[in-house]
Amino acid sequence: ELRHSMRGQIKGVLSNLSKATVIVTHDQIEAMTMADRIAIMRDGLIEQVGSPHDVFAKPANLFVASFIGTPQMNLIEAQFKGYSNGKAKVVFDEQDVDLSVNPAVATLKPGKLTVGIRPRAFSVVPSDTRDTIDAVAELIEPMGAETLIHARTRTGSDIRVVVPRDKRVKTGEALHLVPDAAQTHVFADDGKAVRA
Repeated sequence: ELRHSMRGQIKGVLSNLSKATVIVTHDQIEAMTMADRIAIMRDGLIEQVGSPHDVFAKPANLFVASFIGTPQMNLIEAQFKGYSNGKAKVVFDEQDVDLSVNPAVATLKPGKLTVGIRPRAFSVVPSDTRDTIDAVAELIEPMGAETLIHARTRTGSDIRVVVPRDKRVKTGEALHLVPDAAQTHVFADDGKAVRA
């Protein structure tokens, strides 16, 4: 409680100053809520600089994607087979899935890539829906307005899904997940985001 209160008070003081201020923190929530611009660093090197919104919405690489956001972004390894009709053809968890993604993915050669999907970017859909990521709910964490579901794909990959509290899911229930295209990120084999 004190930390939240102090964070608000410090932000209030800083907004009344007409001077640039640098705050160093390891706490991503502190950085996101207090800063106009943030720099994400790893091993003394800057990985990305931008507004909190831009860094969250468009992570430059796998490190930034895994660091920013609570719960953490799902990073799923996949085999890229090609791009056509505005969709990437990938194999996830032994399933062929066509994903709506950034058109820059069309420049990639077939091979390994990582798909990043934030836990709040999934829709839970009926089982007969095409191009779903299938998983089984293993742990349910009610969080008040939302529920965090820890699920596992058939080959053992962990996926975190956040749904509104009125969406009832039980442990052991099969989930069929469709990611929001605007919040689906592709990272090439070198870890860099692929976007136009």
